Amino acid sequence: EQATELPPMLTRIARDAAGDKEIVTDFPDTPAQFYARPMALARAFSNIIENAARYAKTKIKITERDDVDTITVTIEDDGIGIPDDRKRDALRPFVRLDDARGTHTGGTGLGLSIAQTAIENHGGQIFLEDSDMGGLRVRIVLPI
Repeated sequence: EQATELPPMLTRIARDAAGDKEIVTDFPDTPAQFYARPMALARAFSNIIENAARYAKTKIKITERDDVDTITVTIEDDGIGIPDDRKRDALRPFVRLDDARGTHTGGTGLGLSIAQTAIENHGGQIFLEDSDMGGLRVRIVLPI
């Protein structure tokens, strides 16, 4: 484990993944440092951000909020989102929400499952919610 700060990692991943999508970020002036396995977290955030970029119409938004003992990262897109009754399925391995998300996008259905495992291995939690932007909001809460 090593001291980790998320904004540089999140910004790099978003730049690589976003293609022609607009990236909006909102990070603390002095982001929290915490001990983590950065490669595992980078893979988790890559999977989530790549999904957001794939399904976004025009924009993805990445936010970090630091608390006394937690860091909350939200990754949102302005795509079609996931229906409430399918959100739990979206975190299961090999589940692809073809009817909701479209078969043209490819993928194995492992991205969010791998991300969830990495987040949980860091003592964190992942939540799938509706974004005010219209698409999906993935909220990750990590302990500091």
